[in-house]
Amino acid sequence: MAEDKKNMFDGMFDKMKDFAGEAAKKTSELVSDIGDKIGEGIEAAKDKVETEKIEYAINKKMRELGVAYYKNVKEGADTDIDAIIAEIDALYVALDAVDDEECGCDAVDEAAEEVQEAVEEIIEEVEAEVIEE
Repeated sequence: MAEDKKNMFDGMFDKMKDFAGEAAKKTSELVSDIGDKIGEGIEAAKDKVETEKIEYAINKKMRELGVAYYKNVKEGADTDIDAIIAEIDALYVALDAVDDEECGCDAVDEAAEEVQEAVEEIIEEVEAEVIEE
């Protein structure tokens, strides 16, 4: 009788050890995936900052263009409006390039959801093992 209990506990201990090893492996894989996704999120944030900088520069040049146009019309000033327009066009090209590179900020959210799903799967497996015992 005591031997049966010992064997039962040894079997449960072995299953728990196997499960812990599998959980550690899955956790390691998830941490690696999360690291990758966080890296993608950081790149997306950098792209967002770059986009904001370019949009600010465009707005600044637009104001400069408006002032130059006003001075040309009102005061007859000889401001090179075409040069300002060329700068604005170049900024729009740069903005398009940054927008094309964006990977999206949802990467971190997706990683968090994957971790949550994996944790729920592990919990379900443990519950199933305990119920079987």
